[in-house]
Amino acid sequence: MWLYFGGRTNGLHNFTPSGVTNFPADFQNEDIVVINPANWQTWTLPWSQTDVPVSVYNSLSSAAQDFYQNGDTLYTIGGYSVPDSIDFTGNTTQGSTTVGVANIAGLAVGQYVSGPGIPLFLPNSQTQADVTITAVGTSSITISQPATATAIGAALNAATSNYTTYDTLTSMSVSGMIDAVLNGGDLARKSAIRQTGDPRLTVTGGDLSMIGGRAYLIFGQAFEGGYSLTAGPPSFTQIYSDEIRSFKIVDSGTSLAITDYQALRDTTNFRRRDGNLGAVVLPNGRQALSYYGGVFTPGNNSTTLQAPILISSGTKAQVDSNYQQFFDQYTTTDIPLFDTRTKAMNTIFLGGISLYDYSNNQLTSFTNAEGGPGWVDDVSTLVQSKNGSDQEYIMPPLPGDFGAYSSFQFNPALPMDANGVINLSKLKGVTVLGYLYGGIYSTVAETSNDPAVEATQTGASNEVFEVTLTPV
Repeated sequence: MWLYFGGRTNGLHNFTPSGVTNFPADFQNEDIVVINPANWQTWTLPWSQTDVPVSVYNSLSSAAQDFYQNGDTLYTIGGYSVPDSIDFTGNTTQGSTTVGVANIAGLAVGQYVSGPGIPLFLPNSQTQADVTITAVGTSSITISQPATATAIGAALNAATSNYTTYDTLTSMSVSGMIDAVLNGGDLARKSAIRQTGDPRLTVTGGDLSMIGGRAYLIFGQAFEGGYSLTAGPPSFTQIYSDEIRSFKIVDSGTSLAITDYQALRDTTNFRRRDGNLGAVVLPNGRQALSYYGGVFTPGNNSTTLQAPILISSGTKAQVDSNYQQFFDQYTTTDIPLFDTRTKAMNTIFLGGISLYDYSNNQLTSFTNAEGGPGWVDDVSTLVQSKNGSDQEYIMPPLPGDFGAYSSFQFNPALPMDANGVINLSKLKGVTVLGYLYGGIYSTVAETSNDPAVEATQTGASNEVFEVTLTPV
C-alpha cells in the first residue's frame, strides 16, 4: 500500500500581488490517501473526519514537508500552508456577492474565500484582490467581490491569511495510518501520532534523512506570510536556513524530542531549497548523502545552483566546485544505485525542472525572459566515479514534462542497503525499479508570466509511471 498526505492539488503557483491568489487554501490537500498498486484501488479520508485535532494535522496537510521513513515509522518536519482552513460547500451565482451555504459553522467576517466561482485576482492590476467574507447570515455569506461563475455545490474554502512554516516534528506508524484509513477506528491511536515543536525545525522545502541513527535536516527555508510579488516591500519574510542541521530523535513511542543538536552553516553554498537530496555510498563502502541543485542564488530568483555537495557527517560537507550540474536543479525523483565493481555512484533523475534541455541530440539552455530553468522530460544519470569525477548521461525521456516534486515508490524486492541505495551489481536483466507518481506536470517547456495563462499550463499529475532499468 502507498500512503500519501499533505501537498497541493494544483500546479505551479501564481506570481501575483496576492498571497491568497498564489497559494489558494482550497488547493491544500486536506485528505489522507491510500493506494493499492496491485489493482489501483484508492481510499480517501479527510483529516477533518478523523479524531486527530486540527492543531496536529495543520502541519500534516501542508506543502513541502521534510520527511523520512525508517521502517514502519514516518517522520515529518515543517511544511508551509494556511492553518485552520475550513472546507465548506456553497452555491455561487455569476455577478452576485451572495453565496448560499448549508452549514455556516466556523465561517466568520474577514476570512479569505477561494474556490470555484471565486475571483482569484484582478487582471492587469497591482491591487490586492483577495476575496473576503463581509457578512455571515443564517444560510448564506456575503463576499467582497461578485462571483465569476455559477456553481452549485461548489467546494469552497475559508481561511485566515496567516500563512506559516511549521516548527513541528511528527512521528507516526505507516501501517497504523493505512489500517485506520481502510478499516476505520481511532486514527490517532492506530497511527500513534506524536508531535513536538522546536524553532530549529521551522523548515519547508528542505530535506530530511538519516545516517547511522542520526537525523539530518538539510537546507530549506522559513517562510512567513502569503507569497506575493509587488513593486514595493514584500508582505512576507523569507529566511533560508543556510545550514545542515543534525540531531538525534528521541522517540519513546508516546513522546518526541531532539537531542545532540549540531548545525553547519555556510551562507554562500548552503543557501538552497527545493533541490534533491540523495543517499550515496562512498568508494570505501560508507554511507553518506549528496545534495544536487537547489534554488535560488541571492538577488536572482531565476538562477539555480549547480555544484553538488557531499555530506558525510554532521560537521563535514564538501562542495564539488569542479562540476556544474546540467539537469534537475529543482526537486524531482532521484534513484540511487551503487556499482560495487567500479565503486561508482549512479543517481538517476526523472524529468522535473532543469537549467538545460536535451532534445534532437542537442543540449540547449532555456531562453525565457528571466533566464531561469524550464520544464523537461529528460531522464539523466549523474555518475560519481571512484576518483571523485562527475559526469552526466542522457537516458530515454519521460512521455511528457512530468517529475517536478514527484514521489517514487521503490520496488521492495530490489537489493538495497539500509539507506535505500540499490546494489546495481546485483541487477540482472530488465528490472522494475519502482513507480513515479504525482508532482507537477507542464504542457509547455516555459510557462507564461500571465497568471491566467499559466494556470492552464500546469497541474497536479495523476499519472503513475512504471520505471524499468536494463543493465548494460
